[in-house]
Amino acid sequence: MLPTLMEKPPEGDEWIHEVKFEGYRSQIIIDDEGVRIFTRRVLDWTSKYRGLAKAAGDLEVESAIIAGEKPE
Repeated sequence: MLPTLMEKPPEGDEWIHEVKFEGYRSQIIIDDEGVRIFTRRVLDWTSKYRGLAKAAGDLEVESAIIAGEKPE
């Protein structure tokens, strides 16, 4: 689900809010093929985030999908 920019947040106790920081949303995929980092538009940015890819590869997991956002 993508966020929608609004003039002000909706009111009511059933709503929670998070601040939308401008940045790059990505997913780290760890599996039998190794570690890959993809943007929301499915561009492979593993080489742009070499340090992050290495750190993810050092995690003691068989597989994982980690979502995050890097501020601009």
